[in-house]
Amino acid sequence: MEKRNYLSWCGAIRHERDNIESYFATEEIISLIGNGIADFNLNDVNLKLSEDEHNNSIASYVNGRIDLERKNGNIGKINYGKLSASAARKASEDPIALMKGKRKLTKLRNIFLELYGKRFEILPQAGLPIDKGLQSIAVKYFRVV
Repeated sequence: MEKRNYLSWCGAIRHERDNIESYFATEEIISLIGNGIADFNLNDVNLKLSEDEHNNSIASYVNGRIDLERKNGNIGKINYGKLSASAARKASEDPIALMKGKRKLTKLRNIFLELYGKRFEILPQAGLPIDKGLQSIAVKYFRVV
């Protein structure tokens, strides 16, 4: 994929799935796992998940953008003030969307134990991933058909 198209495709720097863990931390999967819990509430989980994430989200966004601009040779063209303001706005709007997958999944495991006394476990009988990219990886490396 051409670099410019990739940048417009993934938006500012972050997109919903930045690593394999983030595929297992979507609202759809959280709801699926919480489905068997009597008092499960996705809003409660999301509130706990977003607690104390504002500063981490801003740092992650700013560091990611700076790294991207450095790789593209544009480090001298960055307006750090605008970048920081943009990061603060995005973190206020949706801190969960800016979370890294590993951190999100770790927090989800702790939240499920704390709120429901249950483990957040990925279902072993889960089928193939819906994402085309993951499907091609599964076929190539795990001989999944």
